[in-house]
Amino acid sequence: MSRKLKSAAVGLLALIVIWVIAVLFWPEPAAMRDEHSSDSAMPTALLTVETPPSPASQQMETAAPRPTFTPTPVITPTPAHTPTPTPRPDLMLYVQHEVQSGETLLSIAKRHNTSAALLAAHLTVDDMALGSLIAIPVPNPDACPSLKVHMVEQGETLFRISQQYGVTVEALKSANGLTEDIIRAGDLVCIP
Repeated sequence: MSRKLKSAAVGLLALIVIWVIAVLFWPEPAAMRDEHSSDSAMPTALLTVETPPSPASQQMETAAPRPTFTPTPVITPTPAHTPTPTPRPDLMLYVQHEVQSGETLLSIAKRHNTSAALLAAHLTVDDMALGSLIAIPVPNPDACPSLKVHMVEQGETLFRISQQYGVTVEALKSANGLTEDIIRAGDLVCIP
């Protein structure tokens, strides 16, 4: 293969690579995108042509009709307001406890009428050292008369919690002052 032919082949290959990159990564003009459709090749504007003049008016007017550009309005949806659930810190009181030899999260939780999950959420491994004072979250009888408090875990819903404790979703919402069915992991829920 001659040197000129190799050079031409390399140049052609470079042009093909540039064209492929341009086709794949070149941004599409905003006027050609339709944000409400998965088919982005559809234009978002209409091209209308004025109707041709009647034969009588053609004698008076010599200019040809010009196309007019009429943009299609784009409707931008208003984002829905998602209420943020508020945790209920008033549901819990904190009692001091000195860690004794052989105690576990479960044994401490049972002694103080709380759950091991609530303890684990408030403590670290270092907190459980022998002789250390820890704050134990216990249900507040003024805020939750049943003394049953549930800490919401990832993926749980009010419906699932209501099934677990044999109460209705409405009873849970009422006991916790909730207006929506939205709860987050880590929230505390009083069980009526």
